[in-house]
Amino acid sequence: MDYLKGYRVFREDPEWVNKLLIGSMLLLSAMVVPLLGQLALVGWHALIMRRAVHGQDAPLPDLELNLDYLGKLVGLGFKGMIARFLWSLPVIALVLGLGLCLYVGIFTLVLGGVATAAESGESASVAGILAGACCAFGGYFAVMVISITATIPA
Repeated sequence: MDYLKGYRVFREDPEWVNKLLIGSMLLLSAMVVPLLGQLALVGWHALIMRRAVHGQDAPLPDLELNLDYLGKLVGLGFKGMIARFLWSLPVIALVLGLGLCLYVGIFTLVLGGVATAAESGESASVAGILAGACCAFGGYFAVMVISITATIPA
């Protein structure tokens, strides 16, 4: 599998700079009109994938600031966004479940440290809080690694 093929095909297009600038403008348009620029880019990506499936890697499909064309891209991008969301639902459920377990574990450790501090002394509470901080850092790292690897197919 050639992972960098998309970057090479993009750079081989004679109008790649123009398409990069228009794509950047569409992303920045989210500050004015939310979601429309992103939907147009998702539609453009869907066109790229359709052409790649049929063996037409280069040149890339047009990306121009024509309102009719952008409207068609937004319609195609809406379907793509729905497909991405549905594909990501299991990952979202997994990350939310792991996050919930992480928070329950942290609160249990911290409250256990506070309870031991009330009984014995100050050093036990510091150990409970440090254990909670270590679990929080490790848990956040694990949740991020799992969510990034699980969303790669999406």
